[in-house]
Amino acid sequence: MKNKIFRYWTYFKQGHANYFSFILSVANFLVIQYMLLVERLNMKLVASILGKVPYIGWILAKTVEVLAIVLSRFTFFALLFFMIYAPICIAIGWLDFKRGTVPVDAAVRAFSNPWVNDLAKALILICDEKYDEAKKLLRRWIK
Repeated sequence: MKNKIFRYWTYFKQGHANYFSFILSVANFLVIQYMLLVERLNMKLVASILGKVPYIGWILAKTVEVLAIVLSRFTFFALLFFMIYAPICIAIGWLDFKRGTVPVDAAVRAFSNPWVNDLAKALILICDEKYDEAKKLLRRWIK
């Protein structure tokens, strides 16, 4: 019974952390950014201020005007956001897997996992041709 409760607890944490809270946090972030960047920002004022920048002011002002039109709908804002945000997240995730904390986390998890420890010991015993000891060590993991 205790094992079943822990199994359901693990399933709950996995579903909550990797799916529901992730989706809700992204949606929350999108709505907050839209409210702060698009609805509360006076794009005409920004365009007039940027229009005063020497040489490139008119380009900046026109860009802001076009963005104000495009971003006036939440759907377009979300699409533009994901077109920029997703590649950045993928690159950061890739770097984390290759050079960041993921290899260290995997090593820590492996050392703290009794099944991995027994499997490593069994492999060493097999290399030393101590097959019976390796079988005895791994037998507790077979149900």
